[in-house]
Amino acid sequence: MGIGVGLAAAVADLISKEKEVVNIKRLVAASCLLALLCILGFLYIAIFQADLIERVAGIHKLPEDSEIASEFRSYWKVILWTFPMQIFFALTVQFLTILEKQKAGTFIIIAIMTINVILDYVFTQVFQWGAEGLAYSTMGVFSAGVLLSCIPLRKETYFHLPYPTIFNRPFFQAFTKMSVMTFLIFLTVAIFSISAMVLNQIAIGISTSALVIFAVYTQIMRVIIITTRGLGGGFIIYLGNALRDKNTEEYYPIYWAATAWIAVAQVIGAILMFVFPSTLINFFENIDTALIPDLIYCLAMGALILIVFILPRMAVIGFISINKPVFMVLHSIIFVSMHLSLAYYWTRTGDVKGIIQAELVTAAATTLLTVPIFFYFLGRAKKEDTLMENI
Repeated sequence: MGIGVGLAAAVADLISKEKEVVNIKRLVAASCLLALLCILGFLYIAIFQADLIERVAGIHKLPEDSEIASEFRSYWKVILWTFPMQIFFALTVQFLTILEKQKAGTFIIIAIMTINVILDYVFTQVFQWGAEGLAYSTMGVFSAGVLLSCIPLRKETYFHLPYPTIFNRPFFQAFTKMSVMTFLIFLTVAIFSISAMVLNQIAIGISTSALVIFAVYTQIMRVIIITTRGLGGGFIIYLGNALRDKNTEEYYPIYWAATAWIAVAQVIGAILMFVFPSTLINFFENIDTALIPDLIYCLAMGALILIVFILPRMAVIGFISINKPVFMVLHSIIFVSMHLSLAYYWTRTGDVKGIIQAELVTAAATTLLTVPIFFYFLGRAKKEDTLMENI
């Protein structure tokens, strides 16, 4: 997923700053080649290093006859073939956004959500395949998403033959740009993913109930964050266009408009988590009622985290378009290091709430660091463009 997000963001930013069709085609070809290479690398690790993945995920800490361990292995054997489709789906949806085919993108998202519900029901309730059935459902959803996304793209100039050769210097330059940008974005996602796995192991070390609380909290937060991701992708494209065209008067309006939409999504999520926590918890089955008070507390902390994160989320995304992606990586390193340190310290008493409290404190601290740096570079870009216009 990190590779897909990285490629999609890199494509959005680099293509938004290009005007020549041949250069855009090079970037499209470079993104597809890079996706293929990443998929092959991922499948090698997923198939031949499965034991390593289980150790990283903390499965080795569970009893061999644990239902969680057996369900994980059944799920993993199927879901690993879904990741290639996820990567290509992230790319095709971003191509639709770049080409301003938002209606087609919206239709596809609604369609695959409907397919997801149907397949989940068929595979888990009719065929009784359990967790493995959920994996097959996910595979079907992303495969359908790729096929549906290709339909509105087939008539676009960017995807028509002839394509520029991949054996010349311009293509190598495009491939290098794409690789560097993708790697930095992927590195950011990977850092947070590794952090999540470490936090899972901390929760497992406390108790099984702590793992359940942390899993429910993480799942609800992930749904809200994914909801805002599409808005972030559009922001990258429009800010990239403004930087390319040197329309400096658009920089700040685009930033605040995009932040406003992010704020709407995250504030709605925060309201749901703070005001209606029981409703969200009821979406999960077999939750021990004794865990409800701790879950409600953690969701309230999550609501505060969402509010605190409104500005830094757009600032971190904005580092891509202002050609400072290294600061995005730096942000993730600082955030994760601080979060893990505090979480480890605050959970020594055996309370999972320390993990979420640590996240809130870390979110506030990194906000004070990240947002001023972003506005500094954005303001400097505006000054440079104004100077060039005067000259």
